[in-house]
Amino acid sequence: MSTHEIVHIRVPEGMQWMVYHSIVLSDMTAIMRYHEHQSLKDCLESIGIPHTEVESCFVDSQQVSNTHIMLPDEVITIEPRRSIPFKEQSFLLDVHLGKLTTYLRLLGFDAVYFSSIEHEKLLEGAEGSVILTRSRDLLKHKRVSEGMLIRDTQTQEQLREVMRRYQLKDSYRFLYRCPNCNGLLQEVSKESVAQELEAETLLWIESYFRCPSCSKIYWYGSHYTKLEELLSRL
Repeated sequence: MSTHEIVHIRVPEGMQWMVYHSIVLSDMTAIMRYHEHQSLKDCLESIGIPHTEVESCFVDSQQVSNTHIMLPDEVITIEPRRSIPFKEQSFLLDVHLGKLTTYLRLLGFDAVYFSSIEHEKLLEGAEGSVILTRSRDLLKHKRVSEGMLIRDTQTQEQLREVMRRYQLKDSYRFLYRCPNCNGLLQEVSKESVAQELEAETLLWIESYFRCPSCSKIYWYGSHYTKLEELLSRL
């Protein structure tokens, strides 16, 4: 392969885990065959890096967009996505992130879970939302403008990743959303739920919340104590 048939993509250390195992990195650089009319977005995604994970790209110190059409022998330097302030968006989570969905709801965030391996319904709500997934292919879709490729397989570490990326630590609200169905909770009187709870619970707890969508009842208990401990370590 001659130098006129290739492009170079410099991948920073913190992004190398995204690169497909079949792609060999030499001195933090992926050397790819040049394809005429190929965009930078398509080139990056061909090595496994979704456009949602890239903050900016440079060609010879000149910043370019992901629509930039690649030229032979170009050297592309990419920068990883920075954390951004939360703007009350909805989080849309794919089939692999059910437990993370529950955690986000316990913290009061609008988190919609999609149990199907098919992505079409999820993509229908992509505009204005944040897609959380372990699937590179989902984030490559042109309808996805904001999203995150989740690296860790442990739920608490996944939560840590999301909290840091979207600066959520100061935005959480306990007893705000139903962890079961994502409905907004309503505070109710102790008397109105007394017949549905155990006597010991009523003895120690004064404040209760009900989900009008699924009718489940919640109160400040051990789940929230553990979450506070987790948040203190972020």
